[in-house]
Amino acid sequence: MRIVITRKFMMYFLLAILIMAGMMNVSFSAGSLEVTALTDKSYYWLREIVNVYGNVTYNNEPVHEGLAAIEIENPSSTLSLRSVPVGAVPSESWGVEILSLVPCDAGGNPKNNFKRGDCAYFMVTVRNNRVFPNEVLITISIYDNDTIPLKFAFAKVTIDPEETCAFMPGLWIDDWASPGDALAYANVLTDWPRNGGYPYSPEKQATFGITELDESVYGQGFLETPLQAPSGTFEASLRLSPEPPPGHYFVYVTAYSQGRSGFTARGFMVNSTYPGSPPPQASFVYKPPKPNYGMEIEFDASSSTAEGYGDSITSYAWDFGDLLNDTDKIVRHTYSDEGNYTAVLNVTDSEGLWNTTFRIIRVKTIHDVAVISIQCLDMIYSDWSVTISAIIKNKGNTPETFNVTAYYNNSVIEVLTISQLSAFEELTVTFTWDTAGIIIPANYTVKIEADMIPDDVNITNNNLIYEPILARMLGDVYYDRHIDIYDVVRVTRIYNATSAESRWDTQADLRPDGQINIYDVVKVTGIYGTEY
Repeated sequence: MRIVITRKFMMYFLLAILIMAGMMNVSFSAGSLEVTALTDKSYYWLREIVNVYGNVTYNNEPVHEGLAAIEIENPSSTLSLRSVPVGAVPSESWGVEILSLVPCDAGGNPKNNFKRGDCAYFMVTVRNNRVFPNEVLITISIYDNDTIPLKFAFAKVTIDPEETCAFMPGLWIDDWASPGDALAYANVLTDWPRNGGYPYSPEKQATFGITELDESVYGQGFLETPLQAPSGTFEASLRLSPEPPPGHYFVYVTAYSQGRSGFTARGFMVNSTYPGSPPPQASFVYKPPKPNYGMEIEFDASSSTAEGYGDSITSYAWDFGDLLNDTDKIVRHTYSDEGNYTAVLNVTDSEGLWNTTFRIIRVKTIHDVAVISIQCLDMIYSDWSVTISAIIKNKGNTPETFNVTAYYNNSVIEVLTISQLSAFEELTVTFTWDTAGIIIPANYTVKIEADMIPDDVNITNNNLIYEPILARMLGDVYYDRHIDIYDVVRVTRIYNATSAESRWDTQADLRPDGQINIYDVVKVTGIYGTEY
């Protein structure tokens, strides 16, 4: 068989190739990028800042829009992977892109703060916008307030066409991590930079807090990666940890711009000795953060570090500022009077080197009660029973007795008395709203208010509002102001359902007893045809 390839066929064939190339963010331009990378030093010691910078050119001209992936490997593993702009971030549609990066708990619920020594989770969502599957490398690096890389996680996955993929690793926050604003960086690449892989799209950043205690964040925030660098240049930096593995470190850099890529590598050394031997770093936290006299306070020096290679902390010495002392890593102490006390910690390492730190402990009676949250249905009926729950917290440091009142608009629903709620404790309270006689249809506001207690330091958190709550006629399940077959069907289709079942519909429980039964059917059929 003789196959004839016409000129018209070749034109269509080349056009198809060009279209596919555009979909793949691939250019057939000749040549590759020239990439150079440098570090500001050849040798580093613990806690020193490592600056990585360089140039990207094409045909000896600086690249004005591009991305550079910077992978830093210590002697045993990947320390960090970042994507930074070369000049400006390219303005193009990305074949693969990061949609979001969210700090969260183990269940995927957004969470802003994590304590040192806890596990923090990060949910990154990546989308493949192309019409064919793509294998991608997804990475997450987290840095503390001192720009020290804490942990690194990665996943290699294949994402189907026009589908999304979620990656949610758990990363432990080291005890020595600097508290305050911290950053997580998510990247998606074709492969590891050490293998020539380059970024599919710009990295995504998320800020979270590293805390000493549940409610306290210390430390100053630092700037995120700029969206633009001088044309043809890139730069990134990090600080080495208190105990970086000594030896040879590798820096792999790949650059991407307009379908072209380039690669380079460089190394530096981290020394196993420190000039003059570094002293240990003394650090401690205490809780509760707002102690009262007579209250036991826990002092924890676990965040102290020896700093030297192979060194360890051999002794802890506490001076609590009230003529009392202790010598363990974690100790408990009680102040007998109000006042400001200077708590001093001295740590000594195995080389005999020592260091101290101190914190002012303000001991004072604090009164503060607050309404934290409200839960209520958004749609209710007249002549119905509505359950409202609220979380009340004693944010002060002494037990409190007080009343909590629930209102709808300006009318009282119920008053509850809370007796001797312990310091820093939360309590869930429940109110029952009898909606007989309310005007329908109408929107209502629910307010939960805790009484002002003597010397309350913050009265702005004593009440909370929940709105709007739509009220309509009992039986108007479908809500069209007409009791008709739609309402009957919505009740009968889940007949015999209980509140424990997935098919449960609270709005169909017209006689609220946790079960859809004949009483609910009678409620709706008994007023069939009513309009209001």
